[in-house]
Amino acid sequence: MILPHSEFYNLLERENLERVRRIGDLGHSVQLHFDSGYYGVDSEERLERCLRLEADFLNEVLGVCIGAFSFHNPSAFDLGCGAEHYAGLVNTYSEFFKREVAYCSDSNGYWRHRRLRELLGPGAPPRLQVLTHPEWWQPEVMSPRQRVNRAIDLRAEATRRYYDQLLKDHGRKNIDWED
Repeated sequence: MILPHSEFYNLLERENLERVRRIGDLGHSVQLHFDSGYYGVDSEERLERCLRLEADFLNEVLGVCIGAFSFHNPSAFDLGCGAEHYAGLVNTYSEFFKREVAYCSDSNGYWRHRRLRELLGPGAPPRLQVLTHPEWWQPEVMSPRQRVNRAIDLRAEATRRYYDQLLKDHGRKNIDWED
């Protein structure tokens, strides 16, 4: 599930688009992680319009067929949207999924609801929906806050490198206010 409106990354940056396309090329299904708060969605009609807008956008930009969505940080309104489909997309928060499929999530850097380990092994549910975020699964052990700080620092450094290279490529002076 890809979030088009993230405060942590820009989906339209070339490197990020290439990464997402590569995920699809590896045979994975790329779908929509939808932030209804971005649009102030407060009706199913508006939800349908905004979902269709983002699904069409991802279809075009990524060259994939978006067929499902999952809410990002769902609001009380979102959690009440229980239909199996909106805008022709499977709703992973539908009443069917809530009733028939066990769920666990590592949102915000820790397991919420139930830990994945608890849902695997003896007595495992027949159906399981697992929401994971790659930023939390790194080789170095650190707290969620430390991971966010590291992401901010790495993002800032990448922006500095991009700026410096841009100036160099165009033969422009790299002026520092302290110089």
